[in-house]
Amino acid sequence: MKILVVVICVVGAVYAGQCPKTCKEKEAEFDASPKKPGMERPICTPEGTFDKKQYLGAGSYCVDECGVELADYESKDRWLPHDCSCARDKADAGVYTKHPDCDRYGAYAARPKV
Repeated sequence: MKILVVVICVVGAVYAGQCPKTCKEKEAEFDASPKKPGMERPICTPEGTFDKKQYLGAGSYCVDECGVELADYESKDRWLPHDCSCARDKADAGVYTKHPDCDRYGAYAARPKV
């Protein structure tokens, strides 16, 4: 029981706006550093958090608001449509909330027509 409480507190701190660095700070670091193969400039929202989808080489992947890759989802070819809305919503939902059904790439799973 004590372990669960610690995990919830740590996860809660991350989503309480306490990311190690903002997306704008990461952008500035990228712009100021020498470019290396495989580096990608982070994509930020107007609010300054990381966009739901980031790129690395030929792939795109889903991240949380702090830019940490959401490990439950596969990366996808960067030139194919890829929506990480479900993955981000699920990451932001919290422990006691009903989680949405996402496909393996982080998009909302298609619902069968009734």
